[in-house]
Amino acid sequence: MGKNQSPVDISKTYDETTGPLKFNYNHASDKYKYADKQLKTLFANGNFSIEKEGYQLVELHFHAPSEHQIQGKTYPLEVHFKNIDKNGDFAFISVLLKKGRENASLKALLNNLPERSHRFSSGPFSFMTASKLLPREKSYYRINGSLTSSPCTEGVLWLVMQHKVTISAAQITAMEKLIMAPNNRPIQPLNVRLITQ
Repeated sequence: MGKNQSPVDISKTYDETTGPLKFNYNHASDKYKYADKQLKTLFANGNFSIEKEGYQLVELHFHAPSEHQIQGKTYPLEVHFKNIDKNGDFAFISVLLKKGRENASLKALLNNLPERSHRFSSGPFSFMTASKLLPREKSYYRINGSLTSSPCTEGVLWLVMQHKVTISAAQITAMEKLIMAPNNRPIQPLNVRLITQ
């Protein structure tokens, strides 16, 4: 295993001129998939760009508790937006969810998903719009890392949103049950990497 593994604790950052994120995440999901301790919603449309590099949205999935930390703090939930570019390289948008007001997008997800009767199942699903899980402010931390599940391949661009999205206590409990929490990977050493913002 390499030395640029994810997730990490975001505690020390460096200022760098970084381009804005431009999202086109307004398309509804196409399919849901239960896979062991994971819920994925899959997308055939949607994309984002950064510094003229474009990425196609593939899926979003959830981890509880959060995988990334901010100043050593863990959050109840983290959602990963998995994207891929024309060369097959991955970029993940990460959004941390904190306890607060009910999340309307997650309410739609929880109210419309078929009941999880076994560890593996899938089917059509059009109730999740990825854009509604993004924070209003789009500032972010940037770090090179890896996939957080096997085979933990490196060379992955991580963009962790600085602003959080709220989720109610009841929704936290429901999501934890749905994804058979905990399903987070432990914090990995930062080594010589720099986290920029």
